[in-house]
Amino acid sequence: MKILSSDKGFTLIEMILSIMILAIVSGVVIQLFVVSQDLGDRAKEADYATFTASNAMEVVKSVDDPGTIMNHEFFREADVVDGDVILLQLFYDEDYQVTTKANASYILSVYITEQEAYTKSLDARFDAEGQVVESSLCDIRVTYYKLEEEDSLLTIQSSSHYYTYVR
Repeated sequence: MKILSSDKGFTLIEMILSIMILAIVSGVVIQLFVVSQDLGDRAKEADYATFTASNAMEVVKSVDDPGTIMNHEFFREADVVDGDVILLQLFYDEDYQVTTKANASYILSVYITEQEAYTKSLDARFDAEGQVVESSLCDIRVTYYKLEEEDSLLTIQSSSHYYTYVR
């Protein structure tokens, strides 16, 4: 009697091994996609933080008097703490839209402090028309951070001169 035998095809063990190898390789590839999504989200946060903080810094530097900064359109929704330090806080949601503190995911803080030692040592200056101008130097710090995290996403520091006409 003749036994039919075929050497063509795969055995069950070969199929199981190939499926196991495919599963391991697929797991690694899926992890790479998850990590790249996380990196993309962090890059988006950093990009928006840089854009928003830079805009805030430019607005602060463009005003003539730091005491009137809260009247600027950029800060119309800001919470203001005024005293020795001007502190402006804007709250943003997950879509980077201005929102209330209760719904916020991100906070943009602007601190403006006057350097008194510089102001006191400064002599009077005159403008082109001969009017006395007082000058003050202010430190400005803009910080953008995520509420759940202790570290800021971005901090920008600068100093700016503000001139006031004395009449």
